[in-house]
Amino acid sequence: MILLSMIFVLSLFMLYNFKFYKLMLNKKIEERIHFLTHYYNALEFINHKADKSERIYFAGSYRYYLRPDLFQCLNDPGDNAQIINNADNPNIWENSYQRGFNYILVQKGIYGFVLKSLEGNQKPDWLTVQKIYDDQNTTIFSLVSNDSNHHSQCSCQTKNQKLWESVYKN
Repeated sequence: MILLSMIFVLSLFMLYNFKFYKLMLNKKIEERIHFLTHYYNALEFINHKADKSERIYFAGSYRYYLRPDLFQCLNDPGDNAQIINNADNPNIWENSYQRGFNYILVQKGIYGFVLKSLEGNQKPDWLTVQKIYDDQNTTIFSLVSNDSNHHSQCSCQTKNQKLWESVYKN
Protein backbone atom coordinates (compact mmCIF):
# COMPACT_ATOMS: atom_id res chain seq x y z
CA MET A 1 0.00 0.00 0.00
CA ILE A 2 2.78 2.38 0.86
CA LEU A 3 4.41 1.58 -2.44
CA LEU A 4 1.23 2.40 -4.32
CA SER A 5 0.90 5.68 -2.45
CA MET A 6 4.49 6.59 -3.31
CA ILE A 7 3.92 5.75 -6.98
CA PHE A 8 0.75 7.85 -6.99
CA VAL A 9 2.51 10.87 -5.41
CA LEU A 10 5.44 10.47 -7.75
CA SER A 11 3.05 10.30 -10.73
CA LEU A 12 1.33 13.51 -9.64
CA PHE A 13 4.70 15.19 -9.21
CA MET A 14 5.82 14.08 -12.69
CA LEU A 15 2.53 15.16 -14.25
CA TYR A 16 2.79 18.59 -12.63
CA ASN A 17 6.39 18.98 -13.81
CA PHE A 18 5.48 17.85 -17.32
CA LYS A 19 2.68 20.43 -17.53
CA PHE A 20 5.03 23.11 -16.22
CA TYR A 21 7.77 22.08 -18.68
CA LYS A 22 5.29 22.04 -21.57
CA LEU A 23 4.01 25.49 -20.59
CA MET A 24 7.56 26.89 -20.47
CA LEU A 25 8.46 25.24 -23.78
CA ASN A 26 5.38 26.72 -25.48
CA LYS A 27 6.23 30.15 -24.09
CA LYS A 28 9.76 29.93 -25.52
CA ILE A 29 8.42 28.85 -28.92
CA GLU A 30 5.91 31.70 -28.91
CA GLU A 31 8.70 34.18 -28.07
CA ARG A 32 10.80 32.92 -30.97
CA ILE A 33 7.89 33.06 -33.39
CA HIS A 34 7.04 36.57 -32.21
CA PHE A 35 10.67 37.63 -32.71
CA LEU A 36 10.85 36.16 -36.20
CA THR A 37 7.50 37.51 -37.34
CA HIS A 38 8.85 41.05 -37.10
CA TYR A 39 10.78 40.28 -40.27
CA TYR A 40 8.89 37.29 -41.63
CA ASN A 41 5.96 39.32 -43.00
CA ALA A 42 8.24 41.58 -45.04
CA LEU A 43 10.22 38.62 -46.38
CA GLU A 44 7.05 36.79 -47.36
CA PHE A 45 5.86 39.96 -49.09
CA ILE A 46 9.03 40.22 -51.19
CA ASN A 47 9.01 36.46 -51.90
CA HIS A 48 5.61 36.91 -53.57
CA LYS A 49 6.37 40.28 -55.19
CA ALA A 50 9.78 39.61 -56.77
CA ASP A 51 10.08 37.63 -59.98
CA LYS A 52 12.77 35.05 -60.55
CA SER A 53 16.03 36.69 -61.64
CA GLU A 54 15.33 39.90 -59.73
CA ARG A 55 17.84 41.12 -57.16
CA ILE A 56 17.36 42.63 -53.71
CA TYR A 57 19.79 44.96 -51.99
CA PHE A 58 19.41 43.61 -48.46
CA ALA A 59 20.36 45.83 -45.52
CA GLY A 60 19.63 43.52 -42.63
CA SER A 61 20.53 40.32 -40.86
CA TYR A 62 17.43 38.13 -40.93
CA ARG A 63 17.19 36.76 -44.46
CA TYR A 64 16.58 33.09 -43.80
CA TYR A 65 13.00 33.12 -45.12
CA LEU A 66 13.88 34.51 -48.56
CA ARG A 67 13.33 32.30 -51.59
CA PRO A 68 16.54 30.50 -52.61
CA ASP A 69 16.94 32.45 -55.87
CA LEU A 70 16.59 35.78 -54.05
CA PHE A 71 18.87 34.68 -51.23
CA GLN A 72 21.64 33.60 -53.61
CA CYS A 73 21.65 36.88 -55.58
CA LEU A 74 21.71 39.33 -52.67
CA ASN A 75 24.25 42.12 -52.47
CA ASP A 76 27.90 41.18 -51.99
CA PRO A 77 30.76 43.21 -50.46
CA GLY A 78 31.45 44.86 -53.84
CA ASP A 79 27.86 46.06 -54.00
CA ASN A 80 28.06 47.37 -50.45
CA ALA A 81 31.22 49.33 -51.26
CA GLN A 82 29.61 50.94 -54.30
CA ILE A 83 26.24 51.69 -52.78
CA ILE A 84 26.05 52.12 -49.03
CA ASN A 85 29.55 52.11 -47.52
CA ASN A 86 30.41 55.29 -49.42
CA ALA A 87 28.53 57.76 -47.18
CA ASP A 88 29.15 60.69 -49.57
CA ASN A 89 27.70 58.83 -52.54
CA PRO A 90 25.15 61.18 -54.17
CA ASN A 91 23.96 58.43 -56.54
CA ILE A 92 22.83 55.62 -54.27
CA TRP A 93 19.57 55.04 -56.17
CA GLU A 94 21.26 55.11 -59.57
CA ASN A 95 24.13 52.86 -58.46
CA SER A 96 21.66 50.41 -56.93
CA TYR A 97 19.71 50.10 -60.17
CA GLN A 98 22.85 49.86 -62.33
CA ARG A 99 24.15 47.02 -60.15
CA GLY A 100 20.96 45.10 -60.93
CA PHE A 101 18.86 45.71 -57.83
CA ASN A 102 15.13 45.77 -58.41
CA TYR A 103 14.39 46.17 -54.72
CA ILE A 104 16.04 47.63 -51.65
CA LEU A 105 15.01 46.05 -48.35
CA VAL A 106 16.06 47.73 -45.11
CA GLN A 107 15.55 46.12 -41.73
CA LYS A 108 15.37 49.08 -39.38
CA GLY A 109 17.21 49.12 -36.09
CA ILE A 110 20.89 48.49 -36.68
CA TYR A 111 20.47 49.26 -40.39
CA GLY A 112 18.40 52.41 -39.91
CA PHE A 113 21.34 54.48 -41.15
CA VAL A 114 20.82 52.94 -44.60
CA LEU A 115 17.26 54.22 -44.66
CA LYS A 116 18.45 57.70 -43.72
CA SER A 117 21.06 57.62 -46.50
CA LEU A 118 18.44 56.56 -49.02
CA GLU A 119 15.86 59.12 -47.98
CA GLY A 120 18.41 61.92 -48.13
CA ASN A 121 19.58 60.95 -51.61
CA GLN A 122 18.40 62.49 -54.89
CA LYS A 123 16.56 60.14 -57.25
CA PRO A 124 17.36 60.48 -60.97
CA ASP A 125 14.47 61.51 -63.23
CA TRP A 126 14.68 58.31 -65.27
CA LEU A 127 14.23 56.05 -62.21
CA THR A 128 10.94 55.43 -60.41
CA VAL A 129 11.49 54.62 -56.75
CA GLN A 130 8.43 53.51 -54.84
CA LYS A 131 8.05 52.47 -51.21
CA ILE A 132 6.07 49.24 -51.57
CA TYR A 133 6.25 47.94 -47.99
CA ASP A 134 6.70 49.71 -44.69
CA ASP A 135 6.14 48.58 -41.13
CA GLN A 136 7.88 49.33 -37.85
CA ASN A 137 10.73 46.90 -38.65
CA THR A 138 11.23 46.86 -42.43
CA THR A 139 10.96 49.14 -45.46
CA ILE A 140 11.09 47.90 -49.06
CA PHE A 141 11.55 50.07 -52.15
CA SER A 142 11.11 49.04 -55.78
CA LEU A 143 13.32 50.50 -58.53
CA VAL A 144 12.08 50.69 -62.14
CA SER A 145 13.72 52.48 -65.05
CA ASN A 146 11.51 54.82 -67.09
CA ASP A 147 14.16 55.19 -69.78
CA SER A 148 15.22 52.42 -72.17
CA ASN A 149 18.72 53.96 -72.32
CA HIS A 150 19.39 53.07 -68.67
CA HIS A 151 20.11 49.38 -68.07
CA SER A 152 21.41 47.44 -65.13
CA GLN A 153 24.92 45.99 -65.33
CA CYS A 154 24.07 42.86 -63.39
CA SER A 155 21.38 40.22 -63.33
CA CYS A 156 20.58 37.10 -61.37
CA GLN A 157 20.86 34.03 -63.55
CA THR A 158 20.35 30.35 -62.94
CA LYS A 159 23.33 28.00 -63.13
CA ASN A 160 21.14 24.92 -62.78
CA GLN A 161 17.82 24.09 -61.16
CA LYS A 162 18.90 25.10 -57.66
CA LEU A 163 21.86 27.45 -58.04
CA TRP A 164 21.66 31.13 -58.92
CA GLU A 165 24.40 33.72 -59.30
CA SER A 166 24.81 37.42 -59.91
CA VAL A 167 26.31 37.94 -63.38
CA TYR A 168 27.86 41.28 -64.33
CA LYS A 169 27.71 42.36 -67.96
CA ASN A 170 30.88 43.54 -69.69
